[in-house]
Amino acid sequence: MLYGNDTNNLYIDDGVTLTPVISGGAGSEVTVGSGGDYATIAAAIAAVTTDTPILILKGTYTENVTVNKRLKISGQGYGTVISGTLTFDTGSDFSYFELCKITGNIALNTGVNGIQLMNFYTNSSATITDNSTGSLIQGIEE
Repeated sequence: MLYGNDTNNLYIDDGVTLTPVISGGAGSEVTVGSGGDYATIAAAIAAVTTDTPILILKGTYTENVTVNKRLKISGQGYGTVISGTLTFDTGSDFSYFELCKITGNIALNTGVNGIQLMNFYTNSSATITDNSTGSLIQGIEE
């Protein structure tokens, strides 16, 4: 099971040990939005190294976002809107995404494992595609 014990740490619990997945990040947290380090989410993802935390400031971001490395991406709640699709691609295993509204669909591409989507909002017509709960205890909850 994948879970976090605070805002900066994520762990995999295999029933025997807790293995850190994202622990404070490889680099310092970067911000996206007005007054932030990057204007777009895509620019932040392209610039950071694996495990760097990304904070998306409140605002609307009209872009399709592809995550291609393990990251912890957090918004600031309902006021953080991604007006486009969110795709987890090769390399994004065990990424964590929380506290945003997504107006498009969410795709978990084939071979991507351990994605955790927490406290996010979608339109009622949005779909999550290419996902499987496999042998995990927890799957998709509404």
